[in-house]
Amino acid sequence: MSRIADRPVLIFLLLCLSLPGYAVEQRDATGGTTDGATPGPGLIDPFVELLIRQASDYLALADSLSLHAESVLEEVLPSGQRLHYSRSADILARKPDRLRAEVLSDMGVTRFYYDGRTLSRFDLGENVYARIAVPDTIETALDHAMERFHLDAPLADFLAGNLYDNLLGKAEAAFYAGLHYLEGEKYHHLALSNNDVDYQVWIAEGEAPLVRKIVITYKHIEGSPQLSAVLSGWDLDPLTPDMLFDFYPPIDADEIEFLPVATAAGEVKQ
Repeated sequence: MSRIADRPVLIFLLLCLSLPGYAVEQRDATGGTTDGATPGPGLIDPFVELLIRQASDYLALADSLSLHAESVLEEVLPSGQRLHYSRSADILARKPDRLRAEVLSDMGVTRFYYDGRTLSRFDLGENVYARIAVPDTIETALDHAMERFHLDAPLADFLAGNLYDNLLGKAEAAFYAGLHYLEGEKYHHLALSNNDVDYQVWIAEGEAPLVRKIVITYKHIEGSPQLSAVLSGWDLDPLTPDMLFDFYPPIDADEIEFLPVATAAGEVKQ
């Protein structure tokens, strides 16, 4: 599952990200530097592959996780001016079948609950909720909800499946941009791409190689808007009692239906 790569979202993918006039330092798989030239299409820097593998293996050790995400999505106006829209999300997940997220955006506060059988969405401002039956793992449940109901799943690539496959599975080129500052610390800065999107990933140095930032550029959308997300507050051993993932609607809340997505032919996916 690679939802960042497959569609312009929430989520949290991926030709070459070039920086004209700016020579970046690269490293090979042994840590040595190269001449700074970015690889051509179809080339994956082995050092990038190594770093993503380490991040994926580290994350795979956790049976549960929580994190906070601050994201900004661009809208490009017909005039070329860019507008930024922000939102934040607090996410809690427990493998293989528990998920909870609270998203704050211009739409208000929305909460998602997944208990292994049912995915629930509760809009606090409108005091309405919807529930659908879904498959019995986080990965299959999110796939089902996003495909059939266009439900936005915050940072799905970090919650289910294999991070290495999700980040590199659709990449056609990748290079190492260097060690660059983010919030006062230096991080491994990676640039990957395919025909549809360019994306950048920042991974922490040291014994906890967690992803701390992602920037995605949608090349096939007019104006090439970007989505950026800064990930913080990682906890790979949070408390996850079952009750945190169970949804009990307020007595005065109204239940509504998820609307399925219409296909190009006008049919509705069921």
